[in-house]
Amino acid sequence: MPIILNHSNIGVQYSTGSNYIIETVKSDLYLRNETVDTIVRDNIQVAPVTPTTYVDSSGNVYAVESYIYSGSANTAGFTRVFTKNTTCDILIVGGGGGGGCGMGGGGGGGQVVHATNVNIPIGTYNIIVGSGGAGGVSNNGTNGANSVAFGATANGGGGGGGTGSWGTAAAVGIAGGSGGGGGANSTNTLQASGTVSFGTLGSILASAIRYGNVGGTGKYDTSSGGGGGGGGAGSAGTAGNSISKGNGGNGVIINITGTSYYWAGGGGGAAWATSNGTGGGNGGLGGGGGGAFGAGSDTSGINGLGGINNNIIQPSSTTGAAGANNTGSGGGAGTYNANAGGAGGSGIVIIRYLLGTIPATNYLTNEPVVSPYVIVADGYYPRTPATNSATWTDNGYTVTVKVSDATLYGAIYYICNNKLIDTDEWHSTNVYTINNNTTYSGSTNFKGNAGIAFGIDLGRPIYPKRIRIAPRANHPQYGPQLTSAPGTFKIYASNNPSSWNDNNHIDWILIHSQISPPTFVNLQFTIITLSNIPSISYRYYTMVVMTTASSYGYLTLTEWNIGGDEKIDSILEGGTHKRLSFIYNNDNLVASYKFNGDYLDSSGNGHNLTNVGTVIQSTHIIEGQAVEFDSTDYLEFPATINPYTIWNGKGITFSFWVRFTAHGLWARLIDFQTAANTGNGLFFSVKSAPVTGASALYADIGNGTTKFTYSNWSNSIITTLGVWHHFVWSIDVSGKWDIYLNNVRINGTETANIPNISYNLRYINKSAHPDSTWGGQMDDFRIYGRALSVADVEMLYNKTYPEPNLYTLNFPVPTLADINNNSNIILRGSYDIALTTTNAIITPKTGQYIPKPTTFASDLLSIRYNILNPMNDPTGAQWAYSSNNTNMYHMGSVGIGTTNPEYQLDVSGSVNAKSYYLNGRQINEPLSELGLSEGMIAQVRHLTYTQMDIKNNTGWDAINDNLTTGFVIAITPKSNLSKILLNIIVHIGLAASNYSVWWGIKLYRKIGAGDWTEVTGPNGTETGSAAATAGTPVWISNTMYAGNLDYQYKVTNVTGTYLDSPNTTSTVYYTAYWNNRIGDNPSAINTIYLNRAESHGDAYRPAPSSSWTASEIWYG
Repeated sequence: MPIILNHSNIGVQYSTGSNYIIETVKSDLYLRNETVDTIVRDNIQVAPVTPTTYVDSSGNVYAVESYIYSGSANTAGFTRVFTKNTTCDILIVGGGGGGGCGMGGGGGGGQVVHATNVNIPIGTYNIIVGSGGAGGVSNNGTNGANSVAFGATANGGGGGGGTGSWGTAAAVGIAGGSGGGGGANSTNTLQASGTVSFGTLGSILASAIRYGNVGGTGKYDTSSGGGGGGGGAGSAGTAGNSISKGNGGNGVIINITGTSYYWAGGGGGAAWATSNGTGGGNGGLGGGGGGAFGAGSDTSGINGLGGINNNIIQPSSTTGAAGANNTGSGGGAGTYNANAGGAGGSGIVIIRYLLGTIPATNYLTNEPVVSPYVIVADGYYPRTPATNSATWTDNGYTVTVKVSDATLYGAIYYICNNKLIDTDEWHSTNVYTINNNTTYSGSTNFKGNAGIAFGIDLGRPIYPKRIRIAPRANHPQYGPQLTSAPGTFKIYASNNPSSWNDNNHIDWILIHSQISPPTFVNLQFTIITLSNIPSISYRYYTMVVMTTASSYGYLTLTEWNIGGDEKIDSILEGGTHKRLSFIYNNDNLVASYKFNGDYLDSSGNGHNLTNVGTVIQSTHIIEGQAVEFDSTDYLEFPATINPYTIWNGKGITFSFWVRFTAHGLWARLIDFQTAANTGNGLFFSVKSAPVTGASALYADIGNGTTKFTYSNWSNSIITTLGVWHHFVWSIDVSGKWDIYLNNVRINGTETANIPNISYNLRYINKSAHPDSTWGGQMDDFRIYGRALSVADVEMLYNKTYPEPNLYTLNFPVPTLADINNNSNIILRGSYDIALTTTNAIITPKTGQYIPKPTTFASDLLSIRYNILNPMNDPTGAQWAYSSNNTNMYHMGSVGIGTTNPEYQLDVSGSVNAKSYYLNGRQINEPLSELGLSEGMIAQVRHLTYTQMDIKNNTGWDAINDNLTTGFVIAITPKSNLSKILLNIIVHIGLAASNYSVWWGIKLYRKIGAGDWTEVTGPNGTETGSAAATAGTPVWISNTMYAGNLDYQYKVTNVTGTYLDSPNTTSTVYYTAYWNNRIGDNPSAINTIYLNRAESHGDAYRPAPSSSWTASEIWYG
């Protein structure tokens, strides 16, 4: 029986016959308990909040401490103690201002203070987080409370101006971190916005950047108006009046948590009636929306995207929306007679510091390889536009198109309105029309480019390569028109869902720039290779059209598609793992007949053929085997193959290979009809004789209503036998035909839909009429429920089209993996993967093994593998078990580890190991220290100091703090939990002064590149029954010879010990500071010596040494 050890550092290999082999490999994952966990454990600092951690793309591991407001007080306070100097990034956001009431202005966002790579010295710091300001209920909104940290203050946002009742003078916006918007009412007076008021930075955060902006003014004219938007940290609020609504300013986008968020957006101002737009002012990105009143169609503004919130449309309301908490966003304004404004969002303080970096050498350097890597190559998305809707389904994914409100200069008419694929429209009733010499009234440029932005969300990422643009259809009335085609344009891509609704999002990446108008094929479309093909996949795309091909006065765009490769790609998970997801993809393949020993449908859809007389042979083939026809042989499709059902709304393609050895007149390649001797369906024949003359090929739909003839009987298809030919007949959703012979399109502009009739006769090489047949072989017959692209046909002809749902996966080195949540499986070498609609199967190649299950009841196979190079030794060793010999033979070295051992290992000899672990903690480092347990000594460092030193100045200073040659002991702890036991021996000589007896030594410590700081733990405390509280606390001293006038000839031996807890794995240095008259401040000048007496004039005087000993005591 096989032996299976379920643990990460045991690989299991299966050998046929009676022997079972276990191959072992050593695992960094087991020895290190994962690098990231170790980095966090060794370097995380104690904080009053629970920190989160994340790993960036460079392998840097960060800790993030978020201090948020809670409770009912104006602020929330915390105390953070830094036990060592720490380089940090700091974000401080004041509370957002509340929105004003009664046609009020939006609240301003809190001030944002952002500092990077600042040193926070050892010390204790108070952190204050401000609450959001209350929304106005009778007048102005109140300011948000200030947030404070490390001596820097982020002021709260200013409250929005407001008024208590209609007809009263509205108030101006209040100054703050960002100013509040001005209010508006019936007095028809412009109300000023709040200005910016920044807090101080202090010395520690002196290099920080401060963000804040003014709010917008408010005004009510004769019949409509609105309050101004609150200022945001990223931009100012806009004015509210009868022409425009007061939108809040955007927050500033900062990534300090691992994700880019907007901080401190301004609240939207209130609005009256519809003349200034529909609804209240929108909150800036990060702010709350304003209220609206006056017309039934009015709605309140849209809340901005906060640091942790999604876009939410506030229901139509007269009350302003609250700003998002923990973002410092301003509240939206309330409208009309004292309707309340929304509260501002509370502020936040965030501290981020680096815990460590995953070593590059610890990453998996040989990634697994998937073949074929491309699922769908060079397919256009959507492949076959079929709807005027803004959304449709492509390969199971929802594709969405839209038109943004970017600005286009000039007089333009454009057909779009979310109808980018409207193939038959010309001057549609759904046309955005702009008067001559005016500018499109959109409010936002796209990444600084003025132009109309057309967006596509593909529903999943692809690797983009090219674009297809169709400016408009070949209209029967007007003919082709290119003057309105796109001229210059740019293509942007992104994977951030937030960018889909934000034209200026930082994640939009430029992938193509069209600097001159393109050339269109047949005056209808163009295909352009991207100027900057990215190496990663993207989901969201936008084309910004900046000019048309000429100044004709309108822009028409009936289709634009992004094309590329959809690949099996690994996705990073948490910085320690990657995941490969194999998902069943039908590729719109309806039926596939390989004729490899049977007539079954290999697509998995069950459309199996009925054989009448044919045979399967292996001599003349395209791949595997092929079917052979002779005389009256034919094949029949099942009733489930209905051409109309397949084509309707999707398109249809027939693809097959044929090698003719003979062909009779009107010999059918395929024939689909209602009944015998009818022709109202469709057929494709060879060597035909229509009334127009003999033809080599003939295609027909509707009994000659639409037909295509190709060449004549002198064509090589007829005259040259025994040659394979590839045929493709593709009919798109609009009925357009594409017929290919050997990868060359041979037809014209034929167009005909598939008839909606009953197809009772469905043949290969048989006619519904008493026509002849052809002889020869057929192979690789496919039916697709879509129109194939040129690239698809080319790959089918070149036999490079990837088989859907069949993959080979190769792991070059042993790699720890999970398969569909079955854990701790070591993959090495090649494996076959096959997917169906019901099962996912992984099969090891010869010589490989994986434990069961290998078949999963799912159309998804998910493989999650460790990238921390868990397998350092790919050769390992082997044990063997034979059913004929129950003894276990040792054939090399083996490492065994399991949390709950299933097997016992008895060793009669010695055991050698690189490391030992106890309860998951390493207990022997370095290698020579085996058998270590808690409380034992992990390492010892000793210094013998022979130099003589003298002190004859005032105050406390080091005996000699040179790190290389001085009286300094250094030790590097193996764990941040270890303690350091210190022992010092000094030989002190005193000068000939009675005051010199009052001397002492203190302990000082330095961690890494930090400063020397006193360790006060070993000092005396003057407590207890004899306490007098009049002395000076020191570590060690000696006054045994006080009053003895001969002490200048003596050397005093003094010792001291202390158990220190440095809480670090950085190098720790210790030294001694001394003072020869500790009661004076400063001390009187006297003399004290190290390693000699004051009198040292002949060979009778001793010259001793002093020493340090530092021992690491292991605590895990």
